[in-house]
Amino acid sequence: MAHIKPVIIIDEGERSDVFASTLLDEPTDAHPDSHRWWVLLAVVGSVFCAGLTVTILTVAVDDIGKDFNVSRAIASLVVTAPFTFRAVFIPAFGRITDRYGRRRVWLWGFGVSTLASFACAFAPNVGSLVALRAVSAIAGAAVLPSSLAL
Repeated sequence: MAHIKPVIIIDEGERSDVFASTLLDEPTDAHPDSHRWWVLLAVVGSVFCAGLTVTILTVAVDDIGKDFNVSRAIASLVVTAPFTFRAVFIPAFGRITDRYGRRRVWLWGFGVSTLASFACAFAPNVGSLVALRAVSAIAGAAVLPSSLAL
């Protein structure tokens, strides 16, 4: 049975090699089918967690304001600031993903985002919470283009 393997050329300008993505590859010994399901589960889980975090924080804005004794406008930065950072860094990480590899960038983004999100639980004030959320969003911006490519 013949497999269709379309090649998409992304960039030939700066580097001599051609970035290409192949679809419908045959499973090899290095990547058996069972590993592909684990990769799919991890990628879908990471994208789901990004959306879930936004939903939880949107509901918790009032409680965040009360806990840190700040106005609702300041507390809403915990939700809105990461959107700005994510939007700014997604195109850059798309290019970085092409250059350094999908897996490496996804692993870095997922790891840093997870650590920054964990550190948010121990933020002593709203400023550090916003800063940690920004770090998490920048790392999350690395996850999104990589997950689409994986």
